[in-house]
Amino acid sequence: MNINKQTVVKGAMILMVANLTTRLIGMFFRIPLANILGEYGIGLFGSAFTIFTIMFIIATAGFPIAISKMVAESNARFAHKGTAESSYHARRIFQTAAVLLGMIGMIGSTITFFFAAPIANWLGNPAIQLGIMAIAPAVFFIALVAAHRGFFQGNQNMIPTAASELTDALSRLIIGILLSSFVMNRMSADSVSSLIGRFAGMASEQSRLELASAGALLGVTMGTVIVLIMLMSVYRFSKREKFRPIAPVRSRRSITKELAFIAFPITIGAAVMSLTSLIDLVTVQNRLQVNPAVFEPYYYRLFADGTVFAEQLIESGITDPTTIIQRMATALYGMYTGFAFPLFNIPFTFIVAISAAIVPAIAGAVAGGLSEKARQIVRSAIRAALLISLPAMVGLAVLAEPILHLLFNNTNAAHLLRLLALATVFVSLVHVTNATLQAYGKVKIPVYTMLIGGLAKLAINFFLIPVWGIDAAPISTVVCYAIIAVLNLIFLSKHVKLSFSVVKTFISPALSAIIMGVSALFVHGFLTQFIPQRLATVAAIGFAGIVYAVLVIVTRAVEREDIEMLPFGKKIASKIYRKG
Repeated sequence: MNINKQTVVKGAMILMVANLTTRLIGMFFRIPLANILGEYGIGLFGSAFTIFTIMFIIATAGFPIAISKMVAESNARFAHKGTAESSYHARRIFQTAAVLLGMIGMIGSTITFFFAAPIANWLGNPAIQLGIMAIAPAVFFIALVAAHRGFFQGNQNMIPTAASELTDALSRLIIGILLSSFVMNRMSADSVSSLIGRFAGMASEQSRLELASAGALLGVTMGTVIVLIMLMSVYRFSKREKFRPIAPVRSRRSITKELAFIAFPITIGAAVMSLTSLIDLVTVQNRLQVNPAVFEPYYYRLFADGTVFAEQLIESGITDPTTIIQRMATALYGMYTGFAFPLFNIPFTFIVAISAAIVPAIAGAVAGGLSEKARQIVRSAIRAALLISLPAMVGLAVLAEPILHLLFNNTNAAHLLRLLALATVFVSLVHVTNATLQAYGKVKIPVYTMLIGGLAKLAINFFLIPVWGIDAAPISTVVCYAIIAVLNLIFLSKHVKLSFSVVKTFISPALSAIIMGVSALFVHGFLTQFIPQRLATVAAIGFAGIVYAVLVIVTRAVEREDIEMLPFGKKIASKIYRKG
């Protein structure tokens, strides 16, 4: 079989770099999209995209892992019989999985498309119906993409997966931006209303923003089609020998059962991890509409006469108070998910890479009876997570407004970003401690703790959004992940008997981050007197990064093994600790 293999480390590095690049492309997709659509339009996009994300997790989360595991085991089992037979059995697993995932994806796409209107009404936002319909087919295509990725990963070839992730991100960036921009800038109001009414049977007073956000979502769907075609081509043109298998052929029913057995618990865990997004999607817009007084703090910035929102209302001809309140709720949701959340998610690219790396390392150490080595890995992972998340938290909090101005030329979400930033440390700890508990075989504990944290978030959203408004959503996120992180650490201390150096693990990086934040504020304030604000923001971020790096090394908050766990960490550590 003509498939290149990489080592585990090389493969992990390929996927990590692809994941980081994909996240950056995703952020750059959201920036121009938010500028094109504004708060209300990006709220429509975010609502429908979250539904797709949830359907995607249900359809595919555990299957790439299950397929890769079964393919790898099959290759090992039949390796002595030659490449041709090994390839035959691996492809049989893939073909069975592709049929199963295709059926699941088709069911998901069909339900999402034909029940778009009831789903939109249930979420308290009928205007997202067209967007849901536009992205519904993507569930089917991404399910087949997941099958292909699992096959290639099982053959220790991470390049197709990495290439497909980058292609997907670039496709949605280019196609989504072009389509949404075309609707906003090239189509007349009459043609927009006519097209929406003809395609979705929606009322003619719907504005061009519904169609523009649906265009961006159609870009996501078309991206999945392009990726599927690419992966199918790679699979088709990989070398295949025609032969009759010597070993007994495994039944497709047996393969399907094992796939489901492996994938189901992973899917549950992944679905639980997306619980906070689902809770926000279901509760935020509905609960904001309970008490219109919660819109007052943002009235003059977002909704008053002369704002983009008010001009869009005039263009749409909407005068119904209920519809206006729905649109205001969507605008606040869009401000939260479209402007604050993408920045909040950036640090977790590195945390996810650390979490993925420690699972096999800890599991191997435990299996080999090296319990102290396993504990050392856990300590290093937690320190590394804190070394990344603490400066990210402080930086996002103190420079929220300049960063939003730099990227979006819109600072309305600054307060929400400051609140969200407080969750950065807790989310990072949750990622690392979840991975650690799974590596130790305690796979049920993260599910239980996530459910407890999710219930706390649900309660805060339900009862306090009508009182505090949109501010309750980031606050509930902080509380949710704080609860999960504390519970996970308690279980770890009980099962693993961890001990930490409080000074090195918590106090030194925290003080370094605080000093960094103060220096960033000072430098930014000083430079804005002489150079443009955007340039001052970039300079302040760069200066803050240097200050923090120097402080954590001088205070011995970071050790060599901590740096080595970071992306490109070994090269960085070899330069810093050249003499050691």
